Amino acid sequence: MPGKKTHYNIHIKGSVQNIGFLFSACYKANTFGIKGFATYRDETSVYMEAEGDRQKLDDFIKWCCKGPAGSEIKKVDTEEGIFIGFADFIINEEQGFK
Repeated sequence: MPGKKTHYNIHIKGSVQNIGFLFSACYKANTFGIKGFATYRDETSVYMEAEGDRQKLDDFIKWCCKGPAGSEIKKVDTEEGIFIGFADFIINEEQGFK
């Protein structure tokens, strides 16, 4: 029986630019069956909203703490949010910094 769906807001700080962090996060989220989005907030931070089974979200957050090769993650903060029901996990460039 699948677990209860959970929503997390995830704030990641560190060296996340020019290493494909968002693409890697999107790939990893899809691997875990996670729905939501990822966007850059500024040159040193990523913001994500992620939804799915709690265990898979926990695994995804563990991955976020390491990040892809070349990243240097300094801090990951999570907060539980209201479940929205995202259809996919996407890179949301409209939310990001310009």
